Amino acid sequence: MTGLSHYFKGMATIEDVDFEEPNPASLMKAAPEFQKAKTELENSVTKAHEVLEIAKTMKGSGGFQRRIRIVSTEVMELSAAIDTLSATLARGKYPSSSLCASAASALNKVTSPFERNAQVELGAFEERKTQVAHVKSKSDKANVKKDLERLQGTWAVVSLQISGKLEPDEQIKEMQCKLIIKEGNFTWLEKGKEKSRGTFRIDATVTPKRFDLLVAGKKKELPGLYQFEGDILIYVAGVPRPTTFKSLPKTDHEVMRLKRE
Repeated sequence: MTGLSHYFKGMATIEDVDFEEPNPASLMKAAPEFQKAKTELENSVTKAHEVLEIAKTMKGSGGFQRRIRIVSTEVMELSAAIDTLSATLARGKYPSSSLCASAASALNKVTSPFERNAQVELGAFEERKTQVAHVKSKSDKANVKKDLERLQGTWAVVSLQISGKLEPDEQIKEMQCKLIIKEGNFTWLEKGKEKSRGTFRIDATVTPKRFDLLVAGKKKELPGLYQFEGDILIYVAGVPRPTTFKSLPKTDHEVMRLKRE
């Protein structure tokens, strides 16, 4: 039998419990004692609810989950008992204050170790969360490094779409546009001549991945996205930052398909 069940077993109504006689002398003595005990019970329920809220956020052991269910049951029983006691108080009858004190003590015996276990489990949960974040951080750095290495070299533009319009293949071949990436720098060539240069940065930790250029002499970056399709690099840029790899009409977004040379 769980802790509080001992005190409330068979309590179909509060009439089953001993009451102080409602004569003036005992009434004056019982009222404050009962109110104090009732407050202690309510505080115990509040504390138990707080612990249960913590517990709900954690994936503890099977034993810990069983303790959650036990305390949940105890809290429900005690909350119902408090409601019944309050209704009786409103009728001018006072239950034994020792019963209330015993019930409060019983709940504390249940919730105190539960609270300690909850804190232990919470600590373990936070540690696991930190470990996962650390692993993710290492994975993110590895992804950025991998993509940076993959981007190195010379890329020739094989198709270009601007504001939803695909540029003719003849014009693409004539322009001979190339993107040269070396470490964190880029150079843009047209017909073999340098047109611009600058730096870039990528973010391979988000979806879609980001590729932002800062042309030398400019103050603002050109935001963009990138992705790989085999040996093809797809790059889209424009303001505001594109959200898809499409160039829509009435936008300044440019979508390039580049092939490594």
